Amino acid sequence: MQTIKVKSGQTLFDIALQCYGSVEGVYQLISDNNLTSLTDLLPVDTELVIDTTKIINQQLVDYYDQEKINVCSSIY
Repeated sequence: MQTIKVKSGQTLFDIALQCYGSVEGVYQLISDNNLTSLTDLLPVDTELVIDTTKIINQQLVDYYDQEKINVCSSIY
């Protein structure tokens, strides 16, 4: 397990893609962080638990990490 902080404009789907390598990881995020909805807006610097044993696409996670890419699709 590790924790991350939400960056400005990130959605749960962005974090799932970045940390699990797939948007399917959004369900793991919701479960591990006691969230109630796929569309929850998360304040900047909210800490989320990431279960690193449940990564779906390690190659994509590694790419985002190596390139220092923060996935962010929100227009807020």
